[in-house]
Amino acid sequence: VPPLLYVEARHIPKRELLQSLKPVLGMAIGLVALTILVIGFGLHAIVPEMPLAMCFALAAALSSTDTVAVSSLVRRIPLPPRLQILLSGESLLNDSVALVAFKVAVVACVTAEFSTGQAATSLLTISVGGLVTGAGVAVIATTLRRLLQSEGSDSVRVDTTLSLLTPYAAYLASEQFAVSGVLAVVAAGLCAGVLERQHLRADTRLHGSALWGTVTLVLNGAVFV
Repeated sequence: VPPLLYVEARHIPKRELLQSLKPVLGMAIGLVALTILVIGFGLHAIVPEMPLAMCFALAAALSSTDTVAVSSLVRRIPLPPRLQILLSGESLLNDSVALVAFKVAVVACVTAEFSTGQAATSLLTISVGGLVTGAGVAVIATTLRRLLQSEGSDSVRVDTTLSLLTPYAAYLASEQFAVSGVLAVVAAGLCAGVLERQHLRADTRLHGSALWGTVTLVLNGAVFV
């Protein structure tokens, strides 16, 4: 899944995403929260013997949309450009809200305690930490790729290999810091999409895009099968 998130973040229009950042964040936070409340209270009403905190934990696990499914749907259906940005951007950013809600609900199940301040702090730490980690990995990876550029064909192969490893590096680094892996991969993809145009040769980017297209096709098929 990390390569698919990475590619989606690389290809999403950056300027349009920034212009729609406020509604995207509103959807990423508001829709996840609404989904958790509806599923949590609904499940508790259907199965009263299940603790409410446990219902919220299950709801949080189900609340975030699948980025891969959303991106495939957006490409298949002719939607207005602004709606495409809203759907794609929301699916990329809603993971941190769902993850924090899940952790808070699990803690409430175990300790029967809930702290709004702690939940807000966790949301900020996981989100910002994931974004910073992913951006840092992208900067390091792009710098290394630029330094290794040469005129030979081996340079293109090395660059493509490093490109394929970048989303995994971002995810593994985020796991070490206990922050959002999905947001780290998204941040790496967003930064790489900008930095590659500035620092890498056109032939290198074309070769990488062709290989990424094949990898994306294979991984999408594997995920949906």
